[in-house]
Amino acid sequence: MRRCVRAVLSQSVPCGRAAPIPSGHWAPLEHKAETIIAVRDWLKANGLAARADADALHGGVYLKAMVQKYEGINPTVPPSGTGCVECLAADSWWFHLRRCAECGHIGCCDQSPGQHATKHFHASGHPVIASFEPDEHWFYNYKTQATEDGPHLAPPQAHPTSQPTPGPAGRVPDDWQSQLNP
Repeated sequence: MRRCVRAVLSQSVPCGRAAPIPSGHWAPLEHKAETIIAVRDWLKANGLAARADADALHGGVYLKAMVQKYEGINPTVPPSGTGCVECLAADSWWFHLRRCAECGHIGCCDQSPGQHATKHFHASGHPVIASFEPDEHWFYNYKTQATEDGPHLAPPQAHPTSQPTPGPAGRVPDDWQSQLNP
């Protein structure tokens, strides 16, 4: 039985970027190092961020090259919770929630008193956030200061619909509207 390495791309490459590596491409195990190097070199040459993991699979070695065509977005990372991490720790409240698309950190929006999503960007350098509100599907890039498209992120996509906005329940002051940032 011949042992092989298989390269699998998790996302398609945008048209015009480069010739794709065929999904499910098999290479003999004795060429494993060359295959890994070739995949990584191809990804670098085409401006794509990637993570390659080698795992044992059915007596062989499986090379999984996960391609991210969006800088600052890791679609496999789940959210850190259902509310703003810092507001919950400080017994505070938020208006709307934002999710770091790279690490899953949940922070509050810029209209909220704490502005923790933006503070997370400045502290971490993670440039892209996604809405963490029900029925909202958008991404915002702090570096480009523009909304952009992005992939489907790991669930959940939003805080529970039973959680009020603003939230959390029991911590929102009666005069919350006067405390919002412009």
